[in-house]
Amino acid sequence: MEDFDKWLEDYCRQGDVHERIPRMGELIGLIEGDLRIFIFARVNPTDAKDVFQVVLTEIILNLCKCKGKTFRQFLAWCYQIARNKVADHYRRNRLDPFPMDELWELVEASKTYLPLTAADEIDLKYALELLEMSHPECREILWDHYILDRDIAEIAEELQLKYDAARMRINRCLETARKYLD
Repeated sequence: MEDFDKWLEDYCRQGDVHERIPRMGELIGLIEGDLRIFIFARVNPTDAKDVFQVVLTEIILNLCKCKGKTFRQFLAWCYQIARNKVADHYRRNRLDPFPMDELWELVEASKTYLPLTAADEIDLKYALELLEMSHPECREILWDHYILDRDIAEIAEELQLKYDAARMRINRCLETARKYLD
């Protein structure tokens, strides 16, 4: 969208909601697909629609507060809102790591439905033993990152760490896990 700053200025000057609605629909049409993919890739399907609606609502309510001068800057602002709302969703709906005894039972029960090769079974056994031996904090971080597929930025925000500190903590946990393998 060319001249986004002018578009946004005109939009914010319009006091009548009825005049804003068609313009808002036009803007949402431009960002909806990308935001939907972004959110649905990070949140389970049953909750993704709700999170998506929350993100769109937040964008609409705060559009006049956007400081972006270009459409690209506006898009970055939208993605920041989406990241924050996804993180909020995970904070409220925290999935704790499976208790290890239940995880072992689940693996044993799944063998009847999904037979494993001997090599896969050994790898799975090692992975579960690593999780079991690891420090609870490492277990939680590795679970979040590799099982729940949360990115480092989300983990950093939740732990109130800088991005690099969270990345290093994940790497240290992996190094510790590798030591257990030896």
